[in-house]
Amino acid sequence: MNFTLYQFDYAEQNVREQYRSDSVIFCNIVNTYGLKIDTVLRDQVLARVEKLDRAVYTGFVMPKLEPVKNNKGEIVDVKILYPLDLGKQMLEYSAFTKKEKEKALHVLGIQQ
Repeated sequence: MNFTLYQFDYAEQNVREQYRSDSVIFCNIVNTYGLKIDTVLRDQVLARVEKLDRAVYTGFVMPKLEPVKNNKGEIVDVKILYPLDLGKQMLEYSAFTKKEKEKALHVLGIQQ
């Protein structure tokens, strides 16, 4: 499909108008809902977090989910572990993603 310069300019103008419209909508949402804090709800969250007896920085370390299986090998539950070691977790993710990338490249028939 070939576009004329006029059609391209018209499309570009429409995209810019849509962007401006979306920007206004986004700013209204943030100003209406994003800048106000429900202090009662915040206090409830803080109380729940305190019961976990975890350091605040653990929010950056993702919990590790470990399946619990019955004697048939079926998953019946999930254990949630908090490793508390961001460095170790990032190394595990790195090794995992490297293996997954290698598998994907192999399936696609791409040699590195």
